[in-house]
Amino acid sequence: MGNVLSVVCTAELPKPSVTSNNSLPEEHKDPVVLTCEPQTHDTTYLWLINSQSIMNSARLQLSKDNRTLTLLPVTRNDTGPYECETRNPVSAGRSDPFTLNVVCE
Repeated sequence: MGNVLSVVCTAELPKPSVTSNNSLPEEHKDPVVLTCEPQTHDTTYLWLINSQSIMNSARLQLSKDNRTLTLLPVTRNDTGPYECETRNPVSAGRSDPFTLNVVCE
């Protein structure tokens, strides 16, 4: 038997961006889903607010692959600049800040 050579090609990632399912959510009523675009193969996703990493909590839920962040329900404390970061073995990128605005009663 001969040797087996395995080749894995990893491409440089495009600059990510943040999209939202709701442009003006109402406080204590609406959930908001933020998505890190584009979806790419073998990519690690990381979410930040005010340049701090976001972790799962009762109201902030990350998808299994961390590509989406769900805020249940949104509050005025959730306003601020959100960023997503993507990484693979050859590159990393960070989105421009996405400002979430919340309609307060």
